[in-house]
Order: sequence, then structure tokens, then C-alpha cells
Amino acid sequence: MKITMESKRINAVANEFLSIPDNDISLLKLLKLCYFAQGFSLAALNRPIFDDPIEAWQYGPVVPALYHEFKHFKSDKITKKSEYTYLDDSYNLISETPILEDDKDKKIVQLVWKMYGKDTAGELVNITHKRGTPWDLTYIPKQNNVIPLELIEKYYKMLIKNIKK
Repeated sequence: MKITMESKRINAVANEFLSIPDNDISLLKLLKLCYFAQGFSLAALNRPIFDDPIEAWQYGPVVPALYHEFKHFKSDKITKKSEYTYLDDSYNLISETPILEDDKDKKIVQLVWKMYGKDTAGELVNITHKRGTPWDLTYIPKQNNVIPLELIEKYYKMLIKNIKK
């Protein structure tokens, strides 16, 4: 059975960041960039850019499925895009690399890269740990609570409003 693109949208978002020339993206940085993309998509497009839950972990917001896919890179630069393999209806093994197809989603990724691409993973952790952020309001040590999309959307709408000022 084929995995639907909707179930792999986080992988397509990650691959879009990893496709940026001359990137130096570690797992920690990728997780934060995808979180920011979710926030800006919720605020600007009124919809999530991916459907996977985001949890409040010790070092900030994390999409667990993405973490587990790339954790073998540890703090090194990620050098391979996300892929998934499945059996089609004829039992052939198929391997695909998810890509973002929606131009608005691509613009969100470009915006996030323009705003945060030069920051280190540590700097991005500090941004997500600021008082009043969705992570700050959700994080309880050792619990990995899901950060509600409504909280992320509200925060990023406020952030965009403040940027416009």
C-alpha cells in the first residue's frame, strides 16, 4: 500500500530546506526550521504546512518522526534527503523522495530560511526557548507534550503583526 503524500509532508518540508544550496543543516537546526515553517504557515496561510505533531522536548520543538529519521547524523551536517520506501499494489519495492509541490509552501520555507538560515542550531534553540513561546508554555521536563497548533498559530500571528510594525 502506498504511503500518501499527506503523511510525508514533513519529509517534503525537510527536503526543501536540505535542497537549499550551501546549507549547513544539522538535525537540531532542521527541527527548528521545520517548526518555524509550521508557525509561519499557520499564521500566513491559515493552514499547517505538515500534519505531524510537534512536541516540546528539552532542546525545543521536535517533530518526532523527523527526529528519528535523521538522528543518526547527530550534530553533523545532514547530507542525505528524506526518502521512504513502500510496496506498491504489485509488491514492487518503491523508493521516493518527498518534494514540496505547492508554491506557497515553498515560499514559507524560503521565508524561514531568509530569516533563520544563517543562525546556528544553538541560536535557534534560544529563540524557541524565549519566555512566552509555544514551547515555553508547553514544556514540562521529561514529558514531550504536544504543542497545540492553536498555540503556535496564535504566537506566529502575533509575531508577524509585530514584524509589520
